[in-house]
Amino acid sequence: MKDRDVLEFRTGGGCLLLFGFPFLLAGLFILGLAFRLVSVEGGQPPFLLLFLFGLVFAAVGFFLMFAREKTVLNRGQGLVMKGRGFLFPWKWKREPLDDFRRVLIRGEIRQAGESSDETYSVVLERVDAGKDFVIEVSGDYIAARQTAERVARVLRFPLCDLSSGREVVREPDRLDEPFGARLKRTGETVTVSEPPPVVRAVIREDENRLFMEIPPPGLSGTAALRLVPPVLFSLFALYFFGGVLELPMPPPVRIAVTGFLGLFLGFPVIFGFRDFLAHARRSERMTLTADRIRIDRRRGFQWKTVEIPLDEVEDLSLASPPRLEGTRLPGGKLRLPDTFLQDGRTSSPSPGDLGRGVVLGEKTVAFLSWLVKIFPGQKIVLLTDKRMERFGEGLSPEELAWLFAKLKRFMADNAGPGSPRAQ
Repeated sequence: MKDRDVLEFRTGGGCLLLFGFPFLLAGLFILGLAFRLVSVEGGQPPFLLLFLFGLVFAAVGFFLMFAREKTVLNRGQGLVMKGRGFLFPWKWKREPLDDFRRVLIRGEIRQAGESSDETYSVVLERVDAGKDFVIEVSGDYIAARQTAERVARVLRFPLCDLSSGREVVREPDRLDEPFGARLKRTGETVTVSEPPPVVRAVIREDENRLFMEIPPPGLSGTAALRLVPPVLFSLFALYFFGGVLELPMPPPVRIAVTGFLGLFLGFPVIFGFRDFLAHARRSERMTLTADRIRIDRRRGFQWKTVEIPLDEVEDLSLASPPRLEGTRLPGGKLRLPDTFLQDGRTSSPSPGDLGRGVVLGEKTVAFLSWLVKIFPGQKIVLLTDKRMERFGEGLSPEELAWLFAKLKRFMADNAGPGSPRAQ
């Protein structure tokens, strides 16, 4: 059996040893207090409370420090295996490789209290219905993509990327195929429609060069919205903490407290104003030639440049624009979906399912529709094995779709032979 027929993934240890050590130490100390192995002055909480807290902390620390997991994909033996244990994997689960048919990349939004993070799972999809085999979960899309390509290459499975909301399938022998070469090989017809009525981008095109520039949006009302959160934060903080200055205190202490409050309340506004100016001066340029893509971005007073060989771009995508989902009612009202749509793999609702049968009034619908328009969140995404680049922030969905079509046509026209890059 050749080593290239086997892939191994390990989790546990490393930095988790350092992260779990304080928990384990705190748990053992609290347990020592509970069993009076450690003496302290003064009263002591009840035994049961100390015991439960110590047990929880010690268990969390022990798990973080000593838990291990190992995933083995063995094409030679036709097995996928996952082992778990402490210090070393000792409990193994083995499944035949024939139970699976392809490698998937899934993007999921995971809620953690009031915050949410996007994670990407690399899994093996089963031939029949059942729980898929999870190989790796990462918060970095590029890392997840690289892992998925390694797995697909070793197992000779197709790779299906679902993270963008659409299904992009690549065969194992075409994982490094350039996007333009794939368009030429599949014979996909790229049609560029007429430009929309309002176009912000500046386009210059000839036979061997395509230039796109998105000028700065300027001091627009949408850019000024970036000042709202820091200003509101400072006003609320002033309301709650401003009364401290009315308390009796020596003049030096009053000066110090006033200075601290001034910094605490002023810094958010200063940084928000700086972000507002940077957004107002934001500009992007993309230059495509027969062999290279160059992207220049200005943030504030600085320009940054990224250059990508054209044959390294493996995918070009445009996410669907956000929209309010529901049933339109007379009078401009909107009834939100009656039930949350589930995808069968996560308990999170689908995007747009904001309530259960709630009816929004005309003014609320108009306000939310306005927010969706000014914060479109839609961009053109270029993917390579090493990086992800976005272009077109702040443009309307219609203009982005038009630019997207022009990019596709240029890449298809300038693609080389429809074969993968040499590895």
